[in-house]
Amino acid sequence: MLDREFYENFGALKKGVVLPSCSVDESLAAMPDDEARAAKRKWRKLKRRAAKDAGPYADKQYIKKIVRHKLSDEGKKLMETKNK
Repeated sequence: MLDREFYENFGALKKGVVLPSCSVDESLAAMPDDEARAAKRKWRKLKRRAAKDAGPYADKQYIKKIVRHKLSDEGKKLMETKNK
C-alpha cells in the first residue's frame, strides 16, 4: 500500500501545482516566470475552494491540511483508475 504523501504528490502533479512535500520556494524559483505564476494561481484557487468548504472560522493550517487531503484523494482516485 502506498502512503498518503505519494498520492498527494501524484494529485499535485495532476492539478499542476508544486509538490507540497518539496521546497516550494526553490521549486518556484527554478520554474520560468509564467509557469510559476500559473502554479501559484492554481494553489490559491485550491485554497479558496477549501476555505469555502471549511467555513468562515477555519485557520490557515486547517485549510492547507484540507487542500493536501484533497490532492491525496485525487491522486488515489487516479491510481485506482489506472490500475483497472
